[in-house]
Amino acid sequence: MTSSQETNNELCGGSEFRRLSKFFHSLTGKSARMFSFPGLQNRYRNGSGSALANTKDDAKVVLTYRVNENLAELEAEVLGRLYKENAPVPKLLVREKNGLFKSTFMVLD
Repeated sequence: MTSSQETNNELCGGSEFRRLSKFFHSLTGKSARMFSFPGLQNRYRNGSGSALANTKDDAKVVLTYRVNENLAELEAEVLGRLYKENAPVPKLLVREKNGLFKSTFMVLD
């Protein structure tokens, strides 16, 4: 990631974009146009963080990654239940977990 991309907290190209895009597409079936990283400077301090993917079909999808499996599971459970009750929370699209990477994808639109 170049310094200008870090400053803007956006990723629109390059090898890291291609890696994230491939992973994102494998889980969601959607093609990313851009990733942005709210709180970029803090995202690796505790192993958790989030990214916002803008897709080619103009959807916005939040990707959260949690180092603590219990917190990731709780987040997915709470969002799922609240969404079913028509609460104004993102819809849980995919719950993926594997060895080192725990993630929750949520649709904003």
